[in-house]
Amino acid sequence: MTALVESLVAGKWLVQDDAERAPDRDPARLSRVLAQVPQSGEALVAGAVAAASEALPAWRTTSPLKRGKILLRAARIIAERGEELAGLMTAEQGKPLAESRGEVERVVDFCEWMGGQGGAMSGITAPSEDPGLFAFTVLEPVGVVGLITPWNFPLNIPNWKLASALLHGNTVVLKAADLTACCAQELVRCYHEAGVPAGVVNTVTGSGRVVGGALADHPAVAAISFTGSTAVGLGLAARLAGRGAKSQCEMGGSNPVVVCDDADLERAVAHVVVAAYGTSGQRCTAARRVIATPAVHDALVDALERGRRRLVVGPGDRDGVDVGPLCDPRGLDDVLAAIGRARAAGADVRGGVRLDGELSDGLFIEPALATGVTAQMELGHEEVFGPVLAVQRARDYEDALALALATDYGLSASIFTQSLARAMDFTRRVHSGMVHINKGPIGGESHMPFGGARRSAFGPKEMGAARDFYTQNKTVYADVRLEA
Repeated sequence: MTALVESLVAGKWLVQDDAERAPDRDPARLSRVLAQVPQSGEALVAGAVAAASEALPAWRTTSPLKRGKILLRAARIIAERGEELAGLMTAEQGKPLAESRGEVERVVDFCEWMGGQGGAMSGITAPSEDPGLFAFTVLEPVGVVGLITPWNFPLNIPNWKLASALLHGNTVVLKAADLTACCAQELVRCYHEAGVPAGVVNTVTGSGRVVGGALADHPAVAAISFTGSTAVGLGLAARLAGRGAKSQCEMGGSNPVVVCDDADLERAVAHVVVAAYGTSGQRCTAARRVIATPAVHDALVDALERGRRRLVVGPGDRDGVDVGPLCDPRGLDDVLAAIGRARAAGADVRGGVRLDGELSDGLFIEPALATGVTAQMELGHEEVFGPVLAVQRARDYEDALALALATDYGLSASIFTQSLARAMDFTRRVHSGMVHINKGPIGGESHMPFGGARRSAFGPKEMGAARDFYTQNKTVYADVRLEA
């Protein structure tokens, strides 16, 4: 019998036998159904929020040091289950097993780092204009927080939101993507086993429209952290603003990689191939556009084409595979349609066709390399969420910078150059939340802020900057004068 994904409410795992279900399929073998995902309604969301509200007073007054110890225990449990979790991620999301193992390591790293921050949750002390007053601030949790997470990093993104919210004293209702609901369920089981009290973490499955909408409108939900598309994120932020709730939205990107004439070409190609085609291009920070200056353009295109052709496409559990399937059938259709529009607009696209034969039961696409792309073309400024890399020819460095800026997004950007002055100029002038010098635009470290600018993000950044979103300052003035 196919497993039924459960929801966690008030410390109890619930089997929703009477709810409508959506199949959770292996994207490498669509005929294989891994689980059925109940489509929860507003009533279950309300129950989860009520449980989080009830658990909030005790959790917010629990010492941050004790909350941190629970995260450290969760890290150990996740590490012990690492191989099992990696295999589940590959089956459910599709990414190669090596990538899944790396993601589990990132989850453990972040839990360990955030767990150690319990003793760092300090405010400030400051002098007062009145010498008889002692002025200071304390950090307090926001309250009940909704977490809405995507399917491309089915353990890492839910985890960095969960760990951040919990360490800072908030209670949570998690709505993870249905396409990777099993991964989210097992992650929460690890937290539950680590000792998170009943009601502190609750999970609900179902559609973003119903579950996400119910969370956004519930008056007891003080904030929502969202990762997903720009259109949905901005709509969610506006919806929350209408009732004065906080939002944190990490959204899309059309991430540029500028390769200058003096770049180390071999290094640039190695990084770009991984950044463009790793995770089948399903990363918000993936390299979407390579912008090459004249002297390096032709050699760069040839080298990228050789790198693209060397990639092995197939099921993620197969040895030697570099690129797995796409995760979402609708996403595959969107990517193929965007490639068709690029060809119609005059771009030369190599690859970019759906693979059949032994791979016909999966969502496999041949990685695509598009040349002759202009800023006016869709590939020149929009996000296509798949293994598609566009190459743009620039007249010089200034033109390359202008092309890099010719988008409404601003998540991540890279430059390859041996000139420190040019690298620093690019860092200063590019409109991007993250900049990478002589490396691809992917990656981030636990202690550093993660997030974008412009239409790539709304609200405070994540990971190393989590405190900015998950806490609020309380200012205290204490009259400490002795009575005469």
